[in-house]
Amino acid sequence: FSFCELSLVRGKESWRITGAIKQTNIHESFRGDREMLAVFARVFALLDRLLSGEEKNERLFDYLIEAVRFARAKKESSRLVRNFEYILVLRVLSSLGYLGTSPDTSPFVESPFWSEDLIVGMNPVMARILQEINKSLKETQL
Repeated sequence: FSFCELSLVRGKESWRITGAIKQTNIHESFRGDREMLAVFARVFALLDRLLSGEEKNERLFDYLIEAVRFARAKKESSRLVRNFEYILVLRVLSSLGYLGTSPDTSPFVESPFWSEDLIVGMNPVMARILQEINKSLKETQL
């Protein structure tokens, strides 16, 4: 649950860490906010299921780092935390190529940046967004 700068060396069978500098510990950042910590735990569990290989994905990283920055700066009400999670899942699925384009999802995945207006804007399209998320997750066959 941390963002860190790692120095890696490729060994015969795996990568080895030769140095690490912690930048942000998500668990520490949200220690008093169990709901937001649970959101990141679920998103990271989803990433664990969906990611394989060693290819970098800068768009995914930008989505994650901006989500943490926004969540640390803003304390959202319970109903908006749910919207935050749905937008973050949309962005994860989009960056990994599991989400098709649609007018409903486009406003939420066009940019890695967050705003309160973006989160509130999820309310009118939430049912359709959930359908898109569930459809995409089903198509991953994981």
